[in-house]
Amino acid sequence: MQAEGRLLEKVIYKDAQSKEDYYQRCNGWIDGDRYLRMPADDVPSPPTSTLEDSSQQTGQTIGPFTNCTHHATGLFSTVYKQINTDHLKSLAIKVTIPFQTHPPHNPKREARILAAAAHPYIISLLTTHTLSSQFLLVFPFKPLDLDTVLRKGFPLKATAARHILEGLFCALAHIHSKGIIHRDIKPANILLSTSSGPALLADFGIAWSPDDPASEPSDQKITDVGTTCYRPPEVLFGHKAYGPELDLWAAGCVVAECVRRGLDGFEKPGVKSGEAQWTLFDAGELGSELTLVKSIFETLGTPTDETWPEARTFPDWNKMSFHAFPPKSWKDILPLASEEARDLVTGLVMYQSTSRLNALEALNHVFFSDGPTSRQ
Repeated sequence: MQAEGRLLEKVIYKDAQSKEDYYQRCNGWIDGDRYLRMPADDVPSPPTSTLEDSSQQTGQTIGPFTNCTHHATGLFSTVYKQINTDHLKSLAIKVTIPFQTHPPHNPKREARILAAAAHPYIISLLTTHTLSSQFLLVFPFKPLDLDTVLRKGFPLKATAARHILEGLFCALAHIHSKGIIHRDIKPANILLSTSSGPALLADFGIAWSPDDPASEPSDQKITDVGTTCYRPPEVLFGHKAYGPELDLWAAGCVVAECVRRGLDGFEKPGVKSGEAQWTLFDAGELGSELTLVKSIFETLGTPTDETWPEARTFPDWNKMSFHAFPPKSWKDILPLASEEARDLVTGLVMYQSTSRLNALEALNHVFFSDGPTSRQ
């Protein structure tokens, strides 16, 4: 913990704009507040129109919850932290306005799916509240997420990576056994109590369930799902009958980010903490689908009818032709990762989407060398 604290203090010192800002960020880290998640200049102000109590005082009231402070803002929601003297009991209040959302976003469906998918490695939905036009989802507050760990430069050792990825794959195995597809797997949606785990899968705002009446027909699912560089190629070419393999492609991208520096963290030569954002595939500054397709093909090689026969059935596959890029070696793509870690990424990120490893197979793959886990 001391080494972790020293590393984070260096990051705070580098980003701070003044001595007062430095002390404020350090204090925010100590009590697990928003300064741990993003630089102060990047924290968006909460829109007053989304609160029943639009007071600008610190510690405002949202329905039955008092002493709430702004934590983060998403596309269709704003998250507040209810401060508690016992930080382990602090709450995250997700404020949504259902009539302002549009498919695939649906906060009430999110609540139903979370209730049906309860699991030790999935964030617990404690309660919900309806306030006029607002719908609140209440969770236990977690001070970290995997995106913060990877971007802010915490050392990610092999034991921590295993613990975090084990939680992710256990959660995926559980929801996939119920036919549920998360549809937005990425580091920011993997919440952590500490930089070593345990991990909790969160944000089911666009999740799909075969048992929920608000979900699309199974063969007509929305393709505008996922986050830019974590989206698999089949949805980029209009495939609407996708299944859990969509989550596994994204999970492979997450694994690649975890192991890209090697599993000895920043002790590797030439690896610097706090370096620029890195993802397995690149969608460009504007999040372009064509840029993402080009990046996938440049990395894995342009697929053919032999390597990806399913593609011929996708609505948009035959609408354009592509440069024939040769595939890169996984040693070139992930030079610092172990052979076992590269094998896991290979098994999860591949063109034959229906043949991708399922979450249980991935969990017991060669990355975890001591056999099947008991945490299912």
